[in-house]
Amino acid sequence: MDLSLPVDANATPPEVVERLLEHTADLAASDVYFCTNETHVAVHIRHLGMPRLAAALPLDLGRRCLAHVKTIAGMDANERRRPLDGRWVHERPGGAVYDLRIETVPTLFGEDMALRLFDHHSRLLSTGRFGLTADDHDTLSKLLQSPGGLILPDSPFYSTRPVRGGNELVAPSTGRILS
Repeated sequence: MDLSLPVDANATPPEVVERLLEHTADLAASDVYFCTNETHVAVHIRHLGMPRLAAALPLDLGRRCLAHVKTIAGMDANERRRPLDGRWVHERPGGAVYDLRIETVPTLFGEDMALRLFDHHSRLLSTGRFGLTADDHDTLSKLLQSPGGLILPDSPFYSTRPVRGGNELVAPSTGRILS
């Protein structure tokens, strides 16, 4: 399947990033990966579970696109020696809102970046729809309020493989999306 997206080498980083995000959202893809190589920055889109090449940006333009995303996500654009995490709430021209989670990791040729797209209006589960007892629901609500930690879902039906239903969880009082 060809998901390639022609990119004008004279375009500005905001234009390129916007075009890549629009293309990703139109495909209902979940992730965008920027992979810095020696001569270019390869952009892959995870579509139907498979990373597929979407564009190969010139090295300078690709690095400026990475810096643009890091700046918008509140990350230090000058830090390239250690992994960073950030968040960006992106509104599409049609009004749809996406929550982007961004991670960078240093590599031999600069840094690589992963952007995960969460659509605010689809695939969201409320904790009230889990069928929990009142005590279990209260316990889960308290855990979701804590600033850190890890919740591992467990089920006898999925005991030999990771549990990932493709759904995100919305914390009831904060509205935060958890995945």
